[in-house]
Amino acid sequence: MEVIRYTAERGDYGPGHPAAYIQKFGDIARSHQPHHIQRSLPNSIALSIRGNPLPGGGTVATITDVTTSKQWEAALARQKTLFEAIFRYVPDALILSGADGKIVTCNAGASATFGYGIDNLIGMPLRSLYATGEEFLRHTDRHSSAVGSPIPELICYRRQDGGAFIGDARGSLIKDHEDETLGYLHVIRDVSELKKAERQLQLTQHSIDRVSDGAFWILSDGRFTDVNETACRVLDYSRRDLLALSVFVILPELTPEQWDRNWKLIKAGVAFTRPARLRTSAGKLFPAEISASFVEFDGKEYVCIFARDVTDRVATEERLRQSQKMEALGQLAGGVAHEFNNILTSVMGFTRMALQKIDRTDRVKECLTEVLESSKRAADLTRQMLTFSHKQVLEPRVLRVGPTIRGMEKLLRTLVEASIDLEWAIGDAESCIEADPTRLSQCIVNLVVNGRHALPDGGRIRIGVERAQYDAPFFTSHGDELPPGVYARIDVSDDGIGIEPATLQHIFEPFFTTKKAGQGTGLGLSLVYGMVKNSGGAIHVESAVGKGTTFSIYMPTTDQEPAADASFRDEPESPMGDSETILLAEDDPQLRRFVKQTLEDLGYAVLAASDGAHAIKIFEEHGESIDLLLTDVVMPEVDGLRLAKALTAARPDLKIIFMTGYAPELTDLRAKLQDDITLLNKPFRPDVLGGVVRQTLERRDATEGNAIR
Repeated sequence: MEVIRYTAERGDYGPGHPAAYIQKFGDIARSHQPHHIQRSLPNSIALSIRGNPLPGGGTVATITDVTTSKQWEAALARQKTLFEAIFRYVPDALILSGADGKIVTCNAGASATFGYGIDNLIGMPLRSLYATGEEFLRHTDRHSSAVGSPIPELICYRRQDGGAFIGDARGSLIKDHEDETLGYLHVIRDVSELKKAERQLQLTQHSIDRVSDGAFWILSDGRFTDVNETACRVLDYSRRDLLALSVFVILPELTPEQWDRNWKLIKAGVAFTRPARLRTSAGKLFPAEISASFVEFDGKEYVCIFARDVTDRVATEERLRQSQKMEALGQLAGGVAHEFNNILTSVMGFTRMALQKIDRTDRVKECLTEVLESSKRAADLTRQMLTFSHKQVLEPRVLRVGPTIRGMEKLLRTLVEASIDLEWAIGDAESCIEADPTRLSQCIVNLVVNGRHALPDGGRIRIGVERAQYDAPFFTSHGDELPPGVYARIDVSDDGIGIEPATLQHIFEPFFTTKKAGQGTGLGLSLVYGMVKNSGGAIHVESAVGKGTTFSIYMPTTDQEPAADASFRDEPESPMGDSETILLAEDDPQLRRFVKQTLEDLGYAVLAASDGAHAIKIFEEHGESIDLLLTDVVMPEVDGLRLAKALTAARPDLKIIFMTGYAPELTDLRAKLQDDITLLNKPFRPDVLGGVVRQTLERRDATEGNAIR
């Protein structure tokens, strides 16, 4: 008892009054029964006290320090609690299967993932959770030797409702310290939605990489964070090399100050689309259209730029502007030339009449002759302007292109110096085209003269004709819209000084010339261009400085054969009239006076009207006495065609002559009148006027010939 009292008073039994411990442990000792008591001392030492009675009386007490073992027990208890909490509450499916392949235990995550209750899962064969038996065997075979090292793998599982899902499975073999297999631990996470999102992201990335525009994601300092494949391809960089650059490299005309301003505008939501020039890895600049938008993601700010290569569009727009400019100039040239034709007709007509009435020795005759020669040159220039503007009256006919071109040899020899060799390569002598032979000859002459100017020190001009099949893309690539088919190609090439690229863009423009003043009008090549286009063909030019130039004319071939020319020919002398009455309708006063005086000198009675409405009034008064209507096509209010319709409605037998020098008028007339309608092209000489009038009046039956549709 003394030992118990001493121990209790020292406090070794723990907190509380020592007397209580003396009473308690004294009773145990006096009972002479074995006992075991565990106590924790104030100094955190844990003791294990075992008492055993002695045969002669008394008790033997064994006191053991169990502090360390108690600490291990506490740690194990904490780990068990933590493991149970993790096992219970982790969202992933945790399944422990035994060596027999059945589920030993699982967590709530397994129940939620597979749709079974926990009690239903325990004892279930593990393989029943797999979508197929093959999936189960493949998975378990792989993990049969994986001890403590989870191996991730995507496995197709099946829920209780039969639905399949993709699981990220990580499992390992569990063995004890004696290397005996205890079972398998499976950690399964449903990643179906994640995989779907990944596929969607891959699709999005694939789509961005395949778009025709280059895409760049750029930080505020101009550095790239990402680009698509198109950007790499267009700029000829690898993705790695391009990501190492900044926006200032591919947009060399962009300054940091401009970028800062643009960044602020884009961030503020201002719509941003600009033309720009991008630079490739080789340093080549090409036109582009860039659009930009602001993007904020994951706490960072970006500008996303889409850049579109507009090289083809710029070229097309340039061709359109060129075409519109040519059309505008053509309309101007056509309008000026049309009015000028009226003036020239009267100037040349009155000049010829004056020359016929003065003495041959008169000094004035020389002056009038010079006036007439100058008028002829002006008329030639007017015809060139009308040809360029597609408004010159052409007389196309079927001709063999090879022999026609070769037949110009003597003429062309006179146009080039002896130091220039004129070579021929007529590889096609049978193909026929439909063209005005005079205009075709003018085209070849102009091209040869152009080549002559490119050979100041002599050289070679080659003229060739070939037949070939061409498709629509061939013409489209040169800015033409011609149907596919067989074409005759006429080449005029020289080995001269060549043409600068900047000049090459303007060579077909009217009045554009690189020659010195007085050496050319600038209408030569535009005349060629106009004739070729008006004949349904195309013309291309290729040139290199120092290597020469080649003009190629493409004319569609025809299966028709050339026919004899049965068109009206001018007679050198005008036949006299027989007092017939002619109704003249012409709004130009000078031309009207010239025609009236010329016809009156030939013996005709002329009733002159200043326009179509005036002519109708005259016809109402003198209709039965009028033998022929001579009318201009273009007049204010009532034009020549409407006038002719009104008069022939009352007099179907009335003979009609239309005066015109304007291609659209002629096309419109031929569409509405019979083929043998009489047309008088401006400017005309007095003898031509008299011959046409006489021939028309002597035609027996005008009823059919002048029918207006």
